[in-house]
Amino acid sequence: MKRRDLLGIGSMALVGTTLLPASIRAQTPKRGGTITLRLWDPPHFDPYLQVSYKTHIVYSFTHSRLVRHKVGPAVVPGTFAIEGDLAESWSQPDETKYVFKLRRGVRWQPKAPVNGRELTAEDVVYSVERFRTIKGNANASMLKPVDRVEAIDRHTVRFTLKEPYAWFLDMLANPMAACIVARECVEKFGDLRSPEATVGTGPWMFESYRPNVGMTLVRNPTYFVSGLPYIDRVEIFVDEDNASRMAAFLGGKYDLGWENPGAINRTDWVEIKDHLKRRSQGCGHRLKLNTMEYGAYIVRVLSGKHDSMGFGPYTPFLEPDGYLFFQYYAGEPRNTSIVNDPVVADLLVRQRRTLDVAKRRELIFDIQRYLVKQQYYVQLASSVYVAVWDKALRNYGPNLGFDWGGRLMAAWLDR
Repeated sequence: MKRRDLLGIGSMALVGTTLLPASIRAQTPKRGGTITLRLWDPPHFDPYLQVSYKTHIVYSFTHSRLVRHKVGPAVVPGTFAIEGDLAESWSQPDETKYVFKLRRGVRWQPKAPVNGRELTAEDVVYSVERFRTIKGNANASMLKPVDRVEAIDRHTVRFTLKEPYAWFLDMLANPMAACIVARECVEKFGDLRSPEATVGTGPWMFESYRPNVGMTLVRNPTYFVSGLPYIDRVEIFVDEDNASRMAAFLGGKYDLGWENPGAINRTDWVEIKDHLKRRSQGCGHRLKLNTMEYGAYIVRVLSGKHDSMGFGPYTPFLEPDGYLFFQYYAGEPRNTSIVNDPVVADLLVRQRRTLDVAKRRELIFDIQRYLVKQQYYVQLASSVYVAVWDKALRNYGPNLGFDWGGRLMAAWLDR
């Protein structure tokens, strides 16, 4: 079957469940093979010092979190049920405390400087404290409600919050938040910017990095989920050109097609820039456009040093708080319009503290109704997300967000 023919079989718009024939669902997974992906070149590899999804996607393959979102073809796209990752179970004794029991026997990948030692509660405490306190982490606010985190024993971690926070588990599950990192890597390299410092407990291990070309990941033989992952190697290529990457997918080079809503590639920016110039001239305005590379744009915008207006990609958070609080609460690094509105601030804090789902939903609707009248940001139309993949990729289900490694963890290749 030609790849053009399989697009109708191995693709879907994210509006409902994935329907798979019974013959496919019943097949026995095959071990081995190499999956080839078109991704991006990370600015660097420290997820706590980089807001870019280009870094966090890599960590979704190599590292683990306390909890994660369920994945697979049975998951309804656009839903994000939470399950344990490093945490075997958890409880909530009261509105401001969470206790996590860690899986026993989880080991770091057998690479220096960690060399396969057992993961403990102290690793979780170290990671969360580094995430919360390291200077330059634009995502630190995701865990701002945390007052303290403690290792109760070798396999038990307790979080105490400053106040009730309805989205706490959602933030821990988000691939942009606190993946668990090794103290030894930070101590050896000073931080985690170097690809050699990318040693985690995730399903794949970092093997090699080729700047502006790609990287190679290999199966972690000591991964804590028995038998996973099925795929042996992940080959990642950097390809920023839309026409090139689509032609490469149709020609069989890549196993996944378009799977990143909101990303705008280099050729798209040129077209947008030209279009804006033409429209502004037609309205009698003189528009000066300063096009920047992605890394420079992020630094400029998050530092608040951008002039007049800015337009660029924004992380697709998976819950309302990720969009609303970080964009509109005064002092937040992502508040790039420098909003300081006491009305919206009060609503934002109240929805965070409201544990009743129905009441919280109404508060979020109130926030949206208020913001549409203020227009602190110019909101564009929502896009339709269409995911496309090769027919040989089985037990795979697309979803929003950047957890590429999680979605491929239990997938396998039928070829």
